[in-house]
Amino acid sequence: DWKADKGEWLVASKGGRYGFVDAHGEALSDLKFTRAESFWGEFAYVEIGGQPFVLDRGGQTYALSGGKHRPLEAAVALDLRGQALERIPEEILLHDRLQVLLLRENHFAQLPLVIAKLDSLAVCDVAGNALLNIPDEFGQLRALEILDLSSNLLRELPETFSYLSNLQQLDLSANRLASWPMPISKLPALEILRLDGNGISSLPDEIAGLTALRELGLNQNRLTILPDALSTLRTLEVLELAYNALTVFPIRCVGMDDLRRLDLSHNELEVIPSQIAKLGALKQIDLGYNQLHDLPPEIGLSSRLTHLDLADNQITRLPEELTQAYSLTDLNLTHNYLSALPVSIDRLGSLRSLLVGGNSLVSLPDAFCALGNLEILDLSDNQLAFLPPCFGKLSHLHDLNLRGNPLAGLPATIGEMHDLERLGMEDGQLTSLPDGFCNLAALKECFLDRNQLSQLPLCIGELQALQHLTASGNRLIGLPEAIGDLVALTELNLRGNQLRALPMEIGHLKNLRDLNLQDNLLESLPPEFGDLSALTQLSLSGNQLKELPPEFVLLDQLQVLLIGKNQLASLPPEILQLGHLQFLSIGDNPFTATPEQQRQFREEFKLLMPNCRLRFD
Repeated sequence: DWKADKGEWLVASKGGRYGFVDAHGEALSDLKFTRAESFWGEFAYVEIGGQPFVLDRGGQTYALSGGKHRPLEAAVALDLRGQALERIPEEILLHDRLQVLLLRENHFAQLPLVIAKLDSLAVCDVAGNALLNIPDEFGQLRALEILDLSSNLLRELPETFSYLSNLQQLDLSANRLASWPMPISKLPALEILRLDGNGISSLPDEIAGLTALRELGLNQNRLTILPDALSTLRTLEVLELAYNALTVFPIRCVGMDDLRRLDLSHNELEVIPSQIAKLGALKQIDLGYNQLHDLPPEIGLSSRLTHLDLADNQITRLPEELTQAYSLTDLNLTHNYLSALPVSIDRLGSLRSLLVGGNSLVSLPDAFCALGNLEILDLSDNQLAFLPPCFGKLSHLHDLNLRGNPLAGLPATIGEMHDLERLGMEDGQLTSLPDGFCNLAALKECFLDRNQLSQLPLCIGELQALQHLTASGNRLIGLPEAIGDLVALTELNLRGNQLRALPMEIGHLKNLRDLNLQDNLLESLPPEFGDLSALTQLSLSGNQLKELPPEFVLLDQLQVLLIGKNQLASLPPEILQLGHLQFLSIGDNPFTATPEQQRQFREEFKLLMPNCRLRFD
């Protein structure tokens, strides 16, 4: 009935009943609630038969006060989140049955001493207030298991804090702690500790006292070195040290036999030691935004490694041994200095996401096409002049980014990518698209901007799933009639081409909401233009239009219209009938050429369309 999950929880509903699913749509709970809201932190608001409850990620529900069917005296949870309160009415804290107290995002500067009498309190959330200190009496809350004090103004904790012997989760992120709060080192049950976004510059040896710790978050602090005592945290599974000033890889981590996720991104590391292979349980490691020049061959011995992030370093080559990390599913090599990929890259057969944008690749290895499980591939901003003929074998790709390469063409086999939904081909040297392009039946987004295309494929209408098509900055002199068959299209950007006319079939695009025809050579619009009934944004600036067709009045959903830099001798009367128009740019036309003409027109226009903003630039 209930599945534990640390990831994102999403509300799902069916037939008036609510439950929760994970990011992949897998059920985490039954549909047993009559109402449910999204989780905040560890909790969510739910209702069962009209009765309000607080739900935790373990499936436990706590009766909530404030519901019209449940008096305060019977409640075990109190929700006062976001009430702009400056003090807590002490009388509401006198119910000894209270187990959950939610006070986040108010204006509390201190907690009342009476809170210490809540002997049953297991969960306390006071995040997002203005607390300057925690009273000594807080240490009497021996039943407390989850405590969120994040986003306050705390500089220290009282010694009595160490009495919270049952505390399992503690969040002190985004406070003003300049040093490690020593009382937390004496919390034997603590499993999750967040200290992100403070000013901590060192860790004490006493950290070894956290013998039950599974997750430690120290992102965005001032750490330059880590103590030997860190290696004694044998139960640690997650260690996050991003955005610090570490210059040396924490070799002490090697003793953490259960460590499965390590984040060292945004530091100043230059070398990764060979001992990294001894982290046998490691599944995810983030080393992005450091100063690494290479990787040790031993990285390939990390048999359980699934996610490796090396983005924004100075790596010039990858060891062939990396391809022995057979479990890798996600590899990020963005913005390095790679000129080639490993010859045996086909060994990484489990890869689903490969990001190599912003390097210096001139070709792909022959074995590249064997990566048949790839779903996301980013090769943008490299020096690829061609793709291998077998490229179409990457048939499971959903997202392909080839932007910023000197590609003059695509292989014919690209049409075999039947799962491809997004294709980025901006800033290349394409002069045409292969016939197979029209076989991309799943394609939803296609970006062809700033190439050298003189025409779009005559078969383009076969792309029935296409929703976004941009081909600005090309050399298009016309559009195929089949453009009207793109019935799912919602955005079409053809700015900066050489279009002189539009086909009448453009009126078939009933779902088109955003159309950009700016900076072309259009002298007129076809009457069928008025059939674009869903259009909300339209740019016609920088053409040679002298008038608009009478059918223009049918664009009654239009909100933004740009028609500056044309040859309009007067305001087209059709515009005055666009009742939803909110913004009109009309400068650099003959009737608005001088400041005096603009002033006079502005006064008249304000009377006719008072709710529409007017611009002349």
